[in-house]
Amino acid sequence: RSAHGILPKLKCRPAIQPNYERTARRYSTQMLQPGALAAIRLVLASASPRRVELVRDNLGLSVEVCPSLFEETLLKADFPDARAYCQATARGKALEVAARCCFPRDVDQLVIAADTVVSLDGHMVMEKPRDKGHAAEMLRSLSGSQHSVITAAALIFIPAEGGGTARERLFAEVTRVRFSKLSEGVVAAYVASGEPMDKAGGYGIQGKGGTLVEGIEGCYFNVVGLPINALSREIIALLGLEES
Repeated sequence: RSAHGILPKLKCRPAIQPNYERTARRYSTQMLQPGALAAIRLVLASASPRRVELVRDNLGLSVEVCPSLFEETLLKADFPDARAYCQATARGKALEVAARCCFPRDVDQLVIAADTVVSLDGHMVMEKPRDKGHAAEMLRSLSGSQHSVITAAALIFIPAEGGGTARERLFAEVTRVRFSKLSEGVVAAYVASGEPMDKAGGYGIQGKGGTLVEGIEGCYFNVVGLPINALSREIIALLGLEES
């Protein structure tokens, strides 16, 4: 099945991109209640151990891991900014997994996909480094300055056969991160640790990379790879779990 053919086949409603000023007020006191998703098969379209841990441990959800095979070859020049590029990549991942991992439709299913990038000016996008030299180059660019970490997430709810129309939701969170001035020795030592190699922007705030960070503005978990507060709100909205 084609990843981009699943939504028309399921007659899925277009992705909703929420107004977060309104959404934050509406759902500010809500959280995913224990057992609320027990009847739904949850599929995480990521092999990232950090995202798996956040979903299972922080959100307390039982989730199956089905890493996306989506080819991340979108041209950054085709998008107005880093946020739009990140959202398109997250949606591509979700579509691919929904097409490959969510049949037969014998139960309600929810696919969760995410993508994280680092941006210096809203346009320059940093993903995972290609090699150690590239990682060092990224760290030098971030040294002594502020940058944005953008995590986009795509949710696709696929009801059991005969259960109605599939629905999707697409959103992104932005966290501002301020780096200390890094010496060449610090850059070299951090790259040698191996930690930068599988992380957007070449650092992990939850590990040794946290020592490079002076401060953040926004969601910490967004920098780790999944904004769990926003994700909870969006799952609640998508599935109609709002408290009366």
